[in-house]
Amino acid sequence: MDQDAARSFMERYQQTFETFDATAIAALFVFPCHVTGTGSEISVSSYSGADEWTAALDRVVGAYRTIGVERAELVSLKTTELSHDLFVAVVTWRLIGAGDRVLYEFDAAYTLADTGDGLRIAAIAHNETPRLMALMGRD
Repeated sequence: MDQDAARSFMERYQQTFETFDATAIAALFVFPCHVTGTGSEISVSSYSGADEWTAALDRVVGAYRTIGVERAELVSLKTTELSHDLFVAVVTWRLIGAGDRVLYEFDAAYTLADTGDGLRIAAIAHNETPRLMALMGRD
């Protein structure tokens, strides 16, 4: 594995997420998976398996549909190779709605690990929640 593999994986993640297929998205993760987000306070969640994570992803996908997300743009990507099978990818995402309207941008850091089946996401830290909640009218 190298940084090009990490970049390719993140591009595949973007394409998969745009399908809004929670099961397909969950297949890009290794478990347990940890998600840390910021909002009015820090939230830390751990998902022990694909079924649990798929249910959480269904909620995210539902929220994206509610606010009219049509696609995501990978605005910037910086990868750091920690070892031959462990990377960190820091991404700025832009969510786009109808008529190419920018809904919001957010940042996320992904821990990417190859545990034998190619790269998968093991952890995410992000600052998306306040932006999503604001568009849903729940700030």
